[in-house]
Amino acid sequence: MKKLLVIFILISVGQVSAQNFTRSNLYYYYSNKSDIQLDYKITINKNDAFVYLKVTNNKTKDLFEEFSLMYAVKSNYAASFIGTVVSPEKLLSKSGKDYYFKLQIPLETEEVVCEVRLENKSTKRIFAFDITIKSKHSILYADFMAKDAKTGKPYFGNYLSKEKKVVLASENGGIEKLYCFKYNFDFEAATPPMSLKASGSGRSMEIDSVFSVNTNDTISFAEKGLYFFQKDTTKIVGLAIKVTDKYYPKLAKVEDLIASTVYISTRLEKRKLTDAENKKKAMDQFWIKITNSKSRAKNIIRMYYGNIKTANELFTNYKDGWKTDQGMIFTIFGLPNQVFRDGNAETWVYIKKEDRPKLKFIFIKEKNIFTKSHYKLKRDKSYEKYWYRTIDLWRKGRIGL
Repeated sequence: MKKLLVIFILISVGQVSAQNFTRSNLYYYYSNKSDIQLDYKITINKNDAFVYLKVTNNKTKDLFEEFSLMYAVKSNYAASFIGTVVSPEKLLSKSGKDYYFKLQIPLETEEVVCEVRLENKSTKRIFAFDITIKSKHSILYADFMAKDAKTGKPYFGNYLSKEKKVVLASENGGIEKLYCFKYNFDFEAATPPMSLKASGSGRSMEIDSVFSVNTNDTISFAEKGLYFFQKDTTKIVGLAIKVTDKYYPKLAKVEDLIASTVYISTRLEKRKLTDAENKKKAMDQFWIKITNSKSRAKNIIRMYYGNIKTANELFTNYKDGWKTDQGMIFTIFGLPNQVFRDGNAETWVYIKKEDRPKLKFIFIKEKNIFTKSHYKLKRDKSYEKYWYRTIDLWRKGRIGL
């Protein structure tokens, strides 16, 4: 396997100061129509973090022709952006619309946040992305990562299809033993925002199997599940990989399609779907019955499962994306109009509409050994009437009208 060439992004054209990140509307994080998308993977050693970036330019021109690229390392979320400009010479590699970079960042403070900004040269619009490297709200990254066995590039997805071949590569390039714990656990879908009981409360996960591999070995997975790799099993640091079927993020099995109706179906409706002898026929009848129209049913099915697919793409961690708190809100209410982040909190705002007032959902990041993006919704009884009002629009086939 060809090793990924190491290029460190250094100061190229001086420094640029810009507005505080916490006041930036980050709704484009979750929009599939955004001009710019950014993915990242991180490994660490004792003194440094290595941040691998994949910048996707959905515009027609070359990235550096269209945008100015900058990054800053901050000791806290609210710190000002004092950016380092990145020149085209610092490009690691390019594939189609994807541009790859690597940053080496010292772990000198209790909290380390990297902020990446791309400014459109003609419109002056700024796309800002936060990367929390070290925080009291998350567990440290491992010193190894999954790389695509074919390309040698970091695997940037937040889930992995069965049979996809990867290499668990150590940052130092050495060969070390890794212990893997496989969990085959059916995680519950999120509970509605007015429910004061979060999903999965009190449930424990049992280990399905244990095996070992070496770093730099090429591996693939024959079964779906959650795989957690560690070098030292006495610590909580490790790398979790969620393995899915080949159709994911789409839901292909009728059982999965039925399960995801939990947000808009009654208990009795869902039980009838689950118990039906001909589940496909029962599903068709369910959608036609609640919308009272074949044409509306067809449109609502497309919209609902489109939101499910996008939620899986955006929010999958150790759970399917649609089952997470953020995935639930996205599935029912769609893309938020405004998204703000401040340290361990993320706020989604939906603007006022004729049928509802302005809505605000606050998600709090919590420590989790399997993911750095474990956000829990602050639930409140006040959401109840707006939740059911929106569910009613879905069931009448009027959502999006």
